[in-house]
Amino acid sequence: MDSEVTVDGRRFSVTRIPGGIDVTLLTGPSAGRGFTMGGEHAHQARILDACRRFLAALDASTGYVG
Repeated sequence: MDSEVTVDGRRFSVTRIPGGIDVTLLTGPSAGRGFTMGGEHAHQARILDACRRFLAALDASTGYVG
């Protein structure tokens, strides 16, 4: 894991991969789910925004992105 960020009280791991960034939710009922975004040199603000959008898209009853 390259780093960890906290967004809205939820922790994410942020790992640089070739050509992008892998982001995985570490806490809550949907822990282990995540997403990959392009651009291995993304700014912190872009990563935080993507995490917020991911959390907003999660279905609380299923743990899946709706």
